Amino acid sequence: MAHGEPRLAEAISLRLVIPLQDSIDILGVEIDSRLRFDKHLEKVARNASLKVTQLRRVKHLFSPDDC
Repeated sequence: MAHGEPRLAEAISLRLVIPLQDSIDILGVEIDSRLRFDKHLEKVARNASLKVTQLRRVKHLFSPDDC
């Protein structure tokens, strides 16, 4: 075995526990365990709906010339 290489016994004895999750967020996209984007799309649609509602509430404050 060359110097600096990990020992096989050490590599085998290393035990990592990775907890199971229903979904994971990767680069801002939520993906579930079945590789579906349903939760992500629901979140994006809900946020868009809230923004549209906010814009409707303040649209009377702007004149047509402002657009």
